Amino acid sequence: MDYDQRIRSTILNLCKKRGPEKTICPSEVARNLFPSDWRRHMDEVRREARTLAARGDILITRGSNLLDPNAPFGGPIRLRMRLPVE
Repeated sequence: MDYDQRIRSTILNLCKKRGPEKTICPSEVARNLFPSDWRRHMDEVRREARTLAARGDILITRGSNLLDPNAPFGGPIRLRMRLPVE
């Protein structure tokens, strides 16, 4: 598994574990994969979160607002699984 895929897999696993009604912070992913220097990897985690959101696997939110993964944004974000479609 390559580096980026490992990040994406961890994002998906943590989001699934938390459930579709709850969110995770990107720092949880970085801390899980890179415990000693997690801050250094935050940009990579955010980049891979954008990739997953663009593919429709997860959602990126800020508060109650859904963020477009293709639009520029900064600041705190949260990640969650998409709600199942019935």
